[in-house]
Amino acid sequence: MLPALVVLNAEIHGNGCQMASVRVASPDGGFIVSASTSGPRGPRLQSGHFVAWHAQRYDPQVAKDTPPAHKRFGLFGLKDKRIGWVGDERFSS
Repeated sequence: MLPALVVLNAEIHGNGCQMASVRVASPDGGFIVSASTSGPRGPRLQSGHFVAWHAQRYDPQVAKDTPPAHKRFGLFGLKDKRIGWVGDERFSS
């Protein structure tokens, strides 16, 4: 489990799980991934909420298909390969 910050409000899917963009903590300032809640229970995630992010697997296709980072998420035109990590999040506070 790694600490993460929700950067975009969550969308609720048909099964009740939420999908949000989170910045996962790391020594270089963090990296952005999309993550789903592990179930339908819990508060609605919004920007600024802290969550615990759990890496499940690395998907090279997600990393390949993701467009280059926006300027506010990193250097323009560059892609952070860590975006290929697929995981889930648990609300912490």
